[in-house]
Amino acid sequence: MTNEDRGGPQSADPQFRTVWEPGNYANSTDGPVRYTPVYVNDEPVAYLWAATDDSAAGVVPRGPRGFNAAAGWNERLVKAYADGLSATDLLTRWAGTELDPADERSGVVHEGEEREAASLDELKRAAQ
Repeated sequence: MTNEDRGGPQSADPQFRTVWEPGNYANSTDGPVRYTPVYVNDEPVAYLWAATDDSAAGVVPRGPRGFNAAAGWNERLVKAYADGLSATDLLTRWAGTELDPADERSGVVHEGEEREAASLDELKRAAQ
């Protein structure tokens, strides 16, 4: 008798169960979005965005440095969602504040740089 026959550790049909998964904002929208640039060393490397109807939020990277920045911002999005922050409030939550210097890869957002795009697809095209 093999492990598979007994349903043991190497069973052909393992049973996985998600115990807890953090919530997050929806990552897509068909409507207009508000966004703000994310800067690393004064270079825009990504865009933090939110659907104008508060239904979704996320980060659009610009190039390789943008992917590094997006990883840090995605962590902040999960925390902000857990804290009950609306998607559009994300754009100003960290504006003008110094972030943890150890997390310099994520960059910063500045006050007063919020913009609007007709759609998320339009923002993604602009980021290329």
